Amino acid sequence: MSKDPINLCGKICPFPIFLIIEQVEQMKDGDSLTFLVDDPLVLKSVPEELDSYPNVTYAVQDADNGWIISVQRSHN
Repeated sequence: MSKDPINLCGKICPFPIFLIIEQVEQMKDGDSLTFLVDDPLVLKSVPEELDSYPNVTYAVQDADNGWIISVQRSHN
C-alpha cells in the first residue's frame, strides 16, 4: 500500500470514516497507512471502528490544522 498520506481534510463525517475503513479492509498484513483529517468527529468515530479489527493498531497525532491517523495491520 502507498506510504503517501491520504488527505481527508475538508471532508466531514461520516465520509472520512467510510474511506478509512474501506482502506483498512484492503490492507494486507504488514501494511501501514497514514490519513490526514481535520474533522474532530473523526477522532471519536475512527477509533471506535478500528477497535473492532483485532490485528489493526492506530495512533493519532496533532498536526497543523488537524490530526494524523496512522494505521498498521499486523501479522495474525
